[in-house]
Amino acid sequence: MLRMKNVIFFLLFFISLGSMAQTKTLTGKISSQVDGPLSGATIQLKNSTITTKTGVDGLYSINVPTNGGTLIITYVGYESKQVTIGNAATIDVVLTEDSKGNMNEVVVIGYGTQKKSDIISSVSSIKPEKATRNATLD
Repeated sequence: MLRMKNVIFFLLFFISLGSMAQTKTLTGKISSQVDGPLSGATIQLKNSTITTKTGVDGLYSINVPTNGGTLIITYVGYESKQVTIGNAATIDVVLTEDSKGNMNEVVVIGYGTQKKSDIISSVSSIKPEKATRNATLD
């Protein structure tokens, strides 16, 4: 009786191991042709919540299913790119600058960013050279 319970336990254990999703660690580097490594680029597994960001050196590491999938790489000011994983263990991606000029749609504020169209208060802009021109030294 005890042996039968042990056999059943081990069978269920090994069946459950086989049914778990198998994953692998995918690594790579995100960069641009002009600026080199891109820090803070977002890498997401398509149709999932699995996401990571690149470090200051543009390197990333993400756990993905062994059966592959598609990565979506995004970075402000650059065109997003979708890359099929396949059997790859390393994927390096070079992003191209966004030729549509969407940077005019992003406004940097004191505690984050917002789209220009979402701002309901007044906004003023100054050029960096004018900001330093009137600086006083104490």
